Amino acid sequence: MVKKWYYSCPMGQAINTNGRNIQKPSECVFILAVFLLRRCIMNSLFSVDLSKMNYKEIADWIISCRQYIVRENFDRIEDYYIELEKFCDEWEKHSEANESIYKSEKYKKAIIYISYRDMISFHFDFGSGKETINPFIYNFENSIFASNKIETELSQQFSKYYDKLIKVFEQKEAKDTDSSKEEKEKHEISYKDTLHDIILNQRFNELKIRTRVFIDNKWLKSSSYDEFLKECDKKRNYEIEFTERTSKSSYCEALEEYGVPKSVYNDFISKNKCEQEFRKKIFINLSFALSFPLSLTEKLLNLNGYTLNGSDRIFDIICKKAFFIGFSRTMTNDLIEKKNAESRKDFKTYKGIPDLNKNRK
Repeated sequence: MVKKWYYSCPMGQAINTNGRNIQKPSECVFILAVFLLRRCIMNSLFSVDLSKMNYKEIADWIISCRQYIVRENFDRIEDYYIELEKFCDEWEKHSEANESIYKSEKYKKAIIYISYRDMISFHFDFGSGKETINPFIYNFENSIFASNKIETELSQQFSKYYDKLIKVFEQKEAKDTDSSKEEKEKHEISYKDTLHDIILNQRFNELKIRTRVFIDNKWLKSSSYDEFLKECDKKRNYEIEFTERTSKSSYCEALEEYGVPKSVYNDFISKNKCEQEFRKKIFINLSFALSFPLSLTEKLLNLNGYTLNGSDRIFDIICKKAFFIGFSRTMTNDLIEKKNAESRKDFKTYKGIPDLNKNRK
């Protein structure tokens, strides 16, 4: 059920009536029906038992929550802000009622898994000279090709990535605590080197998995993908061969999309320019880019002279909730925009809360 929400949950197709003058009784009934439907879906989201889910199922659930309110489905930005805040308030209440789950390893793992699976695409090679692409792990895992082999393979690959990401800051901590010269030399590599290696060689690269089907040790070939699927569905007794290929992409362009300018990032990882002062939101955006949970975000901030803990700044409060609960970067930025929009009405001169949009340092 949870996995179905991944596609069916986004609401708002009929909410374009927001902001109009409703005159006909039928329109009133329609709006009420939409409201009740949305409320029903929201209640269903927050009535699930996360303790019975694994990290992949929780990842699906988080995505469903992130897609519940979509800005493009509202005529008026004010109505979008209101609905977004209501939903985030409900999500926060759910986190408070299930605090141990949200603090658990599997919830942190789920947040990181969301970005990891975006890196993977499956390419079906059925011998026609072309490969059909199925870019969604979700579709693949729930297709006729689903098997323990696939599950095991993907889980092992993700575990390696997850362990590497989690341990980024451990070498820094070890270097600070180890007293012997030998141990310090062992941890000589900067956490930035490891972080950059992940960004350069993993996070924004595409992992293409070529898939071939074999029946009685013979490669199953078909003239079309549809025919290929029919043959597979008919036989069901086949072996699957995976071949991994990594396609590199520009990490600079990817970071730019998250509000981290290329020049700033290059200064941050350099040996001779890294001591300058960088804005706090650079590390917030970098954390969103890497799909960090709160614990890793806080470590990155601490190493660069910042924190989200113990602050009463609205920016910090919103960002801390986002990384703990699982808000997307878009949701987080829009919550900040809402606060700024409200405050501009109250003050003639108002210097807003910093948003997450790009600027230098």
